[in-house]
Amino acid sequence: MKAIVAHHYWDRAGGGELVDACAVKVLQDMGLDVIIVATTGFRKERYKEWFGIDLENIKTYVLFDRFIPMFGIYQRALTWIPLKKAIKKEKPDLLWIDTDLYKPIGHPSKIIEYIHFPTPKWEETLDYYIKYSRGIWKYYFKGSLTFYRIYGRENPFNYADIVTCNSSYIKEMIRELWGGTATVIHPPVLVREMLPLSGKSFEDRHGIVMIGRISPEKRYEDVIEAVSQSNSKPQLRVVGGLIPSRVDYFTKIKLLAKERGVELETYPNASREDLIRIVSSSRVFIHATRKEHFGIAVVEGMALGCPVIVHRSGGQYTDITEKDKYGRSYESVTELAKEIDFAYYDTNEWERLHELSIKRCMEFDRSIFEARVRKIVEELIG
Repeated sequence: MKAIVAHHYWDRAGGGELVDACAVKVLQDMGLDVIIVATTGFRKERYKEWFGIDLENIKTYVLFDRFIPMFGIYQRALTWIPLKKAIKKEKPDLLWIDTDLYKPIGHPSKIIEYIHFPTPKWEETLDYYIKYSRGIWKYYFKGSLTFYRIYGRENPFNYADIVTCNSSYIKEMIRELWGGTATVIHPPVLVREMLPLSGKSFEDRHGIVMIGRISPEKRYEDVIEAVSQSNSKPQLRVVGGLIPSRVDYFTKIKLLAKERGVELETYPNASREDLIRIVSSSRVFIHATRKEHFGIAVVEGMALGCPVIVHRSGGQYTDITEKDKYGRSYESVTELAKEIDFAYYDTNEWERLHELSIKRCMEFDRSIFEARVRKIVEELIG
C-alpha cells in the first residue's frame, strides 16, 4: 500500500514540519510505501539532525527546485499541482495533508486532513500574523486569498475522510465554521530528549526565557515592558530564528530593552544544543503570543523544567496549561509583571509549577502523537 504526505514547505525545523515528518515515520513503520509532496525542494538530510527522522530515501514530488522569497503564501497555494502529479503516477491508498489547498485533486484515495489553523478565520489570522494586518502586506495577504477561493476546499468534512487538528482551541473554531467534530491530535514534541535536563533547582536557575521566531506576533516587547514593571527585574533571554526581513524588529526590541533598563540576552538562530542549555538553566518560561494554535515551545519549556506563564488565549492556554491547571496565565502587561514576580520569588510556588511542568509535558511526547496517528490510519485503511 502507498501513502502520500503532502506539506507545502519542508525546508525548516518548524512545528508543521515535525508533524509531517512524524506522520511519514508512522506510515513507514506500518509498512506503507511513503511519498512526500512539497511545493519546493528541501534538504532531506537535515531531518536526522532536527528530529532524528530519516527522509533521505523517500521519493519526493516538488513544483519548484527552491523556495522563492517574498512569495511564500502564493507558493503554498500551488501545492495541489505536484500533489495531483504524484497521485496520478503513484495511485496512493492514503493521503495525509495539512493544507486546505487540495480541491483540484478530487477524492482519489482515503484522505486524512490535519488542520493547524482554519483559513476562513480572517480576523483571527490577522491577529496571529500581525505583519499582514497593515500596509502593503495586507494587500499581499488579501491577494493570496483569491488562490484560496479557487483551490481551497470548502467544508473539510465534505472532502476528507477524517478531519484532525492540533488543539481543542482549533477544534472549536472548526465546529463554529463547519459544524463538524474534528479529532484532536496534539503536535509531537521531542520531550524524552529534553526531560533528563529538567532537574536543575530553583537556586541553579536564573532569568526568564522565551522561545520562538523573532517576529512581531511573538510580542517580545510585551514581556520587556512587563519585566520593566516587575519588582524582580530578571534577565530576559530570547532564543529564536531570525530571518533578514525581521532584523528591523530585532533591533527594535533590543533598543526597547535598553530604554526600559531590561537586561536582554538574545540568541538568534541558536543551535538545538544551545536552546536546550539556555532553557534548562532559566527559572521561568514565558509565551506571549496571542491566540497561538498550539504552542510547541511551551511544552519544550515544560520538558526542561521551567514553570510556564502563557497569554490567556489560544491552545497554549486551553490545551497545554488547561486554563491554569499546569501553569499560570495573564491578560495584560501589568498582570504579567505580577506573575513574573510571583513565579520568580515564591520558591514553593516555583517548585509546585516545576513538578507540574514535568508531569504535563509527557502528555505531548512524540510517542503519543505516533500512537494516535497509527490508530486513525488503522481504522481508515486497516
